[in-house]
Amino acid sequence: MSFSGKESLQVAQYIVGQVGGPCTDESARRAAISRAYFAAYGHAFHYEVDKRRYKPKGNGRDHTDLRVHFAKVRKETIIASELEDLRIWRNMSDYYKNYVGPLPSNVTSALKHAADIIDKLI
Repeated sequence: MSFSGKESLQVAQYIVGQVGGPCTDESARRAAISRAYFAAYGHAFHYEVDKRRYKPKGNGRDHTDLRVHFAKVRKETIIASELEDLRIWRNMSDYYKNYVGPLPSNVTSALKHAADIIDKLI
């Protein structure tokens, strides 16, 4: 069995539950947001490739192209918007060390967005 988007989301949820663990709360929140993004993106990507014959280019533009595909081809603007929100939060969490946050509410929103995307694409 391969690692699924749903499993990756469960890892994100687990990380958030480890308050007082071996890392700071901020580190756990940043990691959870990153995992939530990749859970949703990976699930949506593989769903479209397997079920809808989506043809990625195999480069860094695939992340943007998938969002555009959902917005314009599939007319699934909510999924496209949720993927965009997740990408922004993930970039802030992973690349900006002086970013104040993420707040617990960002983590809650990221986990909800990821779960919504996965649930819609079953």
